[in-house]
Amino acid sequence: MIEVFQEFCNLPEEEKQEFHGNHVMDPIRCGTGFNPSTDKVNLRRDHLKFYTYPEFHSPNKPVGFSEIALELSKRNREVAIVILKAISKSLGLEESYIDKASNFKLGLQIVAANFYPACPEPERAIGIPPHSDHGLLTLLVDNGISGLQIKHKGKWINVNLLPNALFAHIGDHLEILSNGKYKGVLHQALANDKATRISIAMPHGPSLDTVIRPAPEFVDNESHPPKYIEITYKEYVELLLSGKIYSKFREIALEFSKRNRGVVTVLLKAISKSLGLEERYINKAADFELGLQLPAANYYPACPEPEKAIGIPAHYDHGLLTTLVNNGVSGLQVTHKEKWFNVHIPANVLFVQVADHLEILSNGMYKSIEHRALVNDKATRMSIALAHGPSLDTIIRLAPELVDSKSHPPAYVQITYKAFLELQQTGKLRDKFG
Repeated sequence: MIEVFQEFCNLPEEEKQEFHGNHVMDPIRCGTGFNPSTDKVNLRRDHLKFYTYPEFHSPNKPVGFSEIALELSKRNREVAIVILKAISKSLGLEESYIDKASNFKLGLQIVAANFYPACPEPERAIGIPPHSDHGLLTLLVDNGISGLQIKHKGKWINVNLLPNALFAHIGDHLEILSNGKYKGVLHQALANDKATRISIAMPHGPSLDTVIRPAPEFVDNESHPPKYIEITYKEYVELLLSGKIYSKFREIALEFSKRNRGVVTVLLKAISKSLGLEERYINKAADFELGLQLPAANYYPACPEPEKAIGIPAHYDHGLLTTLVNNGVSGLQVTHKEKWFNVHIPANVLFVQVADHLEILSNGMYKSIEHRALVNDKATRMSIALAHGPSLDTIIRLAPELVDSKSHPPAYVQITYKAFLELQQTGKLRDKFG
């Protein structure tokens, strides 16, 4: 297959043009690069992709290409079936569980042939950027030229395959089905300045209309909640290849949310004690065990005329506390004594600010932070804010210990958190004073 694919690459450009697809789901596509709609690096690769199962598609050039591709696909599918049965058993499931859950009898099989020419400046290019594969399992052969790397424990490891040896790695949908017990392999292909590398990868996936979800045996809503998005395989592939989804976004978001919630739980205990209240006072008063957590991801592109625009106008956050991280590009400002101050947050540092409902509960002893986001003309700024609030049906009332009808009268509106949100987001709530 490697030899006949090299013959395909050597065809005149006008003959290869016959197989240039226009859509990510076209059954035959060839071209250059990895994902032109999203990648911003110098890519060094020509590729040919075609679907071989459940319907067989293949270029009809050069002579013999289709016949060799059909035989390769049949034999690889047989190997994949055996491996998936073994994986089912290793998970403590019935041998044909993955086959049935993925409707593998109609599962999508793709041949992805890659041609990496020698590159005079390999340090300035890459064959394929880091990614994990969609589907259940990918089988791969190459021509014995090094270039494949996989990530393990945060480090890139070279994988040197012998010619005609079959390499298997896990795809995203086996990770989803096992709820993370098996992990999709993050990998990349490097360029080199000595020799052309050719690889033939064969992802094996579910049927296109199948929704792959974690097996019930691996889900416990308390200790092992479902970690992954549930959409059809076709929708997943379309979104992934068009650059509109990161394959395991939900898993990352879940872990980020859990860790932030842990930090906020500790902070609320400390704040309770600072107010002279019992350590769990705020937790109980806000019904925080069922409290709303709301991530807000913001993308501020560089603006040619920043003095004429703003990222987010001045506002206060609802909820008890907001935690925020950004990419290290400045833009956040807070008010203090009626002046705006820049807040520079280094990348990956957690910034915490008080929000409206902690101000209400403390009867103003803690103050919600008025803030805004500016734009700049030099660099894109990204931030992820997480608002941590009470449960939606909770009425946050002032702590009786902090109210004195003469010197410290109650100063805030008292409605359910849900009603507060609805009024605030629709612009019908003037402020937290009512």
